[in-house]
Amino acid sequence: MATESDVEKLFESISKCEGCDKCYGKIVLPQPLPVFLRNDGQAKIIVITEQPGERLVKDIVENRKEIAKKIENDIVIKMSEEELKNIKDKNLWEKAVWARFVSIQSKVPGKLREFLGEEFSESIKTRSGEYYWTHYIKCPGQVRRKKGIRENACADTHLVKEILTFKPDIILTFGALPSQWILSLGESSEPEWREYFWNEIQEVFLYEITKNAESGGEREKTDDLKTKLQKISERIIVKGRDVNGEESEHKTLVLVLYHPSGQNPAAYFTKKIFDILNPQKS
Repeated sequence: MATESDVEKLFESISKCEGCDKCYGKIVLPQPLPVFLRNDGQAKIIVITEQPGERLVKDIVENRKEIAKKIENDIVIKMSEEELKNIKDKNLWEKAVWARFVSIQSKVPGKLREFLGEEFSESIKTRSGEYYWTHYIKCPGQVRRKKGIRENACADTHLVKEILTFKPDIILTFGALPSQWILSLGESSEPEWREYFWNEIQEVFLYEITKNAESGGEREKTDDLKTKLQKISERIIVKGRDVNGEESEHKTLVLVLYHPSGQNPAAYFTKKIFDILNPQKS
């Protein structure tokens, strides 16, 4: 369980990030705009998606009245897209981002709720609970359309610290970039993330066959989602420097998945896995 002090240090360092060498925020944006959804440190499942969408700033501006009401601050109503991109009050930026994700149904958050159930949404809304959602690249945009970016700069700087602070039981990665990165941290005989994904599909069906045999074909769903995820995940060890600058490591389970975006044809397979594992999801 993360200490309150370490959690505060973690989010303070992300909030005040001024960019890393060749990172997306430094090269593409007027200034780094790290996106994070604060959590009290009690979460035991970390969900990692690739990058906040490039429409994030536009979405905040287009929905600024609703967001201003949610965070009880009218300043955001007066801000243009350009002003928001150059915002100096990072506390206000953090609140606006949180309000955007909890107030507006967008594609990826909606898909994650579909896969993981209402408990995921509640964890984001209350900044507490079983789930912590974060990003491989913190600043909004589309890294695949830009050249000269060091894609893992943000993950090497912040994401390792997030994992070592929360010490999760399970990490779920959605998309090639975070999936390949997380596996590169462990000692793996199958370093290519899609090979891991294929193994997971086999484990899902093996799990289902075993459960059906045990229940006499009644297809009882006695295990909760977390237990099922644990049974099909691979174990790795994440090593690095924690928020206090000390060498640390954490042994955890990892499940790699295709990105859930509707633009990704392979997202179908991620959906099918959760259809099997979580048939009672909200």
